[in-house]
Amino acid sequence: FDIDRSVDEIINRVGPRLVIATPLGLGKPVQLLNALYKKALADSSIHITILTALTFLKPQVKDRLVKKFLDPFFDRVYGDYEDLLYEIDRR
Repeated sequence: FDIDRSVDEIINRVGPRLVIATPLGLGKPVQLLNALYKKALADSSIHITILTALTFLKPQVKDRLVKKFLDPFFDRVYGDYEDLLYEIDRR
Protein backbone atom coordinates (compact mmCIF):
# COMPACT_ATOMS: atom_id res chain seq x y z
CA PHE A 1 0.00 0.00 0.00
CA ASP A 2 1.57 3.27 -1.14
CA ILE A 3 0.10 6.07 0.96
CA ASP A 4 1.70 8.86 -1.10
CA ARG A 5 0.29 7.43 -4.30
CA SER A 6 -3.13 7.25 -2.65
CA VAL A 7 -2.88 10.91 -1.61
CA ASP A 8 -1.94 11.94 -5.13
CA GLU A 9 -4.83 9.92 -6.54
CA ILE A 10 -7.31 11.52 -4.12
CA ILE A 11 -6.15 15.00 -5.08
CA ASN A 12 -6.22 14.15 -8.81
CA ARG A 13 -9.78 12.85 -8.58
CA VAL A 14 -11.29 15.31 -6.09
CA GLY A 15 -9.20 18.40 -6.67
CA PRO A 16 -7.17 20.60 -4.35
CA ARG A 17 -10.05 21.59 -2.04
CA LEU A 18 -10.67 18.67 0.29
CA VAL A 19 -13.39 18.45 2.92
CA ILE A 20 -12.82 15.37 5.04
CA ALA A 21 -15.27 14.00 7.61
CA THR A 22 -13.70 11.57 10.08
CA PRO A 23 -15.21 9.23 12.67
CA LEU A 24 -15.73 10.28 16.26
CA GLY A 25 -12.79 9.43 18.52
CA LEU A 26 -10.85 6.34 17.47
CA GLY A 27 -11.14 4.73 14.06
CA LYS A 28 -9.70 7.54 11.96
CA PRO A 29 -7.42 6.56 9.05
CA VAL A 30 -4.46 8.22 10.77
CA GLN A 31 -1.77 7.48 8.18
CA LEU A 32 -3.96 8.76 5.34
CA LEU A 33 -5.00 11.90 7.22
CA ASN A 34 -1.37 12.62 8.15
CA ALA A 35 -0.22 12.13 4.55
CA LEU A 36 -2.95 14.45 3.23
CA TYR A 37 -2.12 17.03 5.89
CA LYS A 38 1.62 16.89 5.08
CA LYS A 39 0.85 17.30 1.38
CA ALA A 40 -1.28 20.38 2.11
CA LEU A 41 1.46 21.86 4.30
CA ALA A 42 3.98 21.37 1.50
CA ASP A 43 1.70 22.67 -1.28
CA SER A 44 -0.24 25.87 -0.61
CA SER A 45 -2.61 25.17 -3.52
CA ILE A 46 -4.14 22.30 -1.50
CA HIS A 47 -6.77 23.28 1.06
CA ILE A 48 -8.09 20.82 3.63
CA THR A 49 -11.06 21.17 5.95
CA ILE A 50 -11.31 18.37 8.50
CA LEU A 51 -14.68 17.77 10.18
CA THR A 52 -14.52 15.61 13.27
CA ALA A 53 -15.70 15.48 16.85
CA LEU A 54 -13.08 14.06 19.19
CA THR A 55 -9.46 13.65 18.23
CA PHE A 56 -7.12 11.99 20.69
CA LEU A 57 -3.38 12.24 21.15
CA LYS A 58 -1.32 9.80 23.13
CA PRO A 59 -0.93 11.12 26.69
CA GLN A 60 2.34 12.85 27.43
CA VAL A 61 3.68 12.59 30.98
CA LYS A 62 6.52 14.84 32.04
CA ASP A 63 7.03 13.76 35.66
CA ARG A 64 9.76 11.10 35.65
CA LEU A 65 8.24 8.90 38.35
CA VAL A 66 4.74 9.01 36.86
CA LYS A 67 6.21 8.36 33.41
CA LYS A 68 8.05 5.28 34.67
CA PHE A 69 4.79 3.96 36.13
CA LEU A 70 2.48 4.80 33.20
CA ASP A 71 4.68 4.19 30.14
CA PRO A 72 4.21 0.38 30.18
CA PHE A 73 0.43 0.90 30.33
CA PHE A 74 0.51 3.47 27.49
CA ASP A 75 2.65 1.11 25.41
CA ARG A 76 0.06 -1.65 25.80
CA VAL A 77 -2.93 0.60 25.12
CA TYR A 78 -1.55 2.80 22.33
CA GLY A 79 1.16 0.58 20.88
CA ASP A 80 2.52 2.24 17.76
CA TYR A 81 -0.53 4.50 17.33
CA GLU A 82 0.56 7.51 15.31
CA ASP A 83 -0.61 10.92 16.54
CA LEU A 84 -2.61 13.05 14.14
CA LEU A 85 -0.41 15.88 12.92
CA TYR A 86 -3.29 18.32 12.54
CA GLU A 87 -4.16 17.82 16.21
CA ILE A 88 -0.57 18.40 17.29
CA ASP A 89 -0.52 21.64 15.29
CA ARG A 90 -3.93 22.65 16.63
CA ARG A 91 -2.73 22.32 20.19
